[in-house]
Amino acid sequence: MTHLRTALESSALPSDDGRSLGGFHLARYCDMNSSHVHQADADLVISQFKDGILACGVIAAYEHGWFIYVPEERDVLSVHLGCLGEEGFSDAYLDVIQKLHDDKIAYARFDSDSDINPRLPVFVW
Repeated sequence: MTHLRTALESSALPSDDGRSLGGFHLARYCDMNSSHVHQADADLVISQFKDGILACGVIAAYEHGWFIYVPEERDVLSVHLGCLGEEGFSDAYLDVIQKLHDDKIAYARFDSDSDINPRLPVFVW
């Protein structure tokens, strides 16, 4: 597994090639297999995105998946999870978002071709 540096770790590292622009906020990202959520969650994201409505946290959607943003601040996450629940997303989807937040993942891509995470439930659809 590739080691991901946090923004704090990276900001403390000197540039060894002299080409670094510096000053960027680094965020953690992961690929998530879409089978870790219910098909109804995927259908909700895709249908809303096709209708021009962005579901809470969805950045982009495509035929086989979608990209999301996970809020870093706990109070913002609480509002975000409430929004997702009101939109009709399952508890399994909310649990995945919470786990991404707990692991300090800011962006995730749900895709049917991504690897299965053994720490998460898998739904066959």
